[in-house]
Amino acid sequence: MIGWYASEVSYNERQNPIFKKKVNVDKQNQISVIFDNIPPGKYAVSIFLDENENDKMDTNFLGIPKEQYGFSNNILPATRAAHFSEAVFEIKDKSIEIPIRLK
Repeated sequence: MIGWYASEVSYNERQNPIFKKKVNVDKQNQISVIFDNIPPGKYAVSIFLDENENDKMDTNFLGIPKEQYGFSNNILPATRAAHFSEAVFEIKDKSIEIPIRLK
């Protein structure tokens, strides 16, 4: 599950990404996903590996994720999700590569 967010409010809520995709990774170690026609602007991307295919990030009783996740700029804080200001990047050109590692 990949979501693109254009504001701190939408990013923090993780509810209404302006662009999103559900991608079948089929036990691959690395994949490439193409998003077409993204207008210039500032965005932050949030990803999680929906291992049980229930379309949500599963957490334990303390709220700690049970599924792998990642953020643009490869920000992976130890005890919290990345803030919008840490994950934000700017698109100026028509083509950009955004590598994201999962934790």
